[in-house]
Amino acid sequence: MWNELAGIPDMVTVDAARLSRRGVLAGGAAAATLPAAARAAPAAELDIPLWPDDILAERVRPPMPIDPKLPARYHPVVNVTRPVITPYRPARPNGAGIITCAGGGYVLVGRSPGPPNWLADRGYWVFDLLYRLPGGGWRAGPDASLQDVQQAIRLVRARAAAFGVDPARIGVAGFSAGGHIAASAATRFADDLQPPSNALASVSARPDFALLACPVITMTEPHRHGASTKALFGAMPSADQAASHSAELRVTPRTPPCFLAHSASDRVVSPQNSILMFSALRAVGVAAELHIFDGGGHDMGQGFKPGTPVSAWPELFIQWLARSGFAAPGANARG
Repeated sequence: MWNELAGIPDMVTVDAARLSRRGVLAGGAAAATLPAAARAAPAAELDIPLWPDDILAERVRPPMPIDPKLPARYHPVVNVTRPVITPYRPARPNGAGIITCAGGGYVLVGRSPGPPNWLADRGYWVFDLLYRLPGGGWRAGPDASLQDVQQAIRLVRARAAAFGVDPARIGVAGFSAGGHIAASAATRFADDLQPPSNALASVSARPDFALLACPVITMTEPHRHGASTKALFGAMPSADQAASHSAELRVTPRTPPCFLAHSASDRVVSPQNSILMFSALRAVGVAAELHIFDGGGHDMGQGFKPGTPVSAWPELFIQWLARSGFAAPGANARG
């Protein structure tokens, strides 16, 4: 889901291939032609695979059954075998695109159409990422999710003309463990994680901006998120693993501008994660904005519902994007 799950017994899973309606092979930089259904209103109609099937042929565990106890509004997936992006086309595009990364503690991907629809309603092309998980037996190991978000950025940038997106206004947005994926995309875009024969390897994987909401940032004590760390490395990461995967330690002057939102009452991912990232960004002169709210717990997805404790942050993010030049003034108005 768009926030972390504290306890995950008997979790849901479906194979990603079962989620796809129609696929467009992501094997080259040529623009994709979107069916008319995918060009209507902000609703997901088309899943685009990130990789040709022969690139990601490693064996993974078979899918597990769906757990009916999980809330119906979420679509949690584990054992992802076919990573995809699901486009949400805005009715009034402003020329910017956002790749969204849901959370799930690196043991599942808890997708919800709410936030992508909300952002699309404000003029943004949204590409919701279904990414592979570190426990799936992939050659990339703990970097499988980062490999997928890098490929998603490359794919959207390569096909920017088809989507009507400015290739210099493509950002990432992540919630909870998805925030760690987005923060890693913003700080580790120069890491060479591409598999052989990737036709998009020459396209830049650097996002132009990042939204980090209740993000997992650090893998170091005392503020690391234990469940995410364990899913990535086991019970105790080595010092090298912790340092290389702590986003605040990977910030450079080339890190893109970041907007951070967290709740002071978050008992799953400490708000110190956002504070560490903000401090690291400011230390090297990267534009950053941080908001910490008094209530809301870990469910920053509540922010898309008026009247909730953290309901201010989505509009603050939209305003920040406009001020930062990622949307033309007035382009985010509804209607």
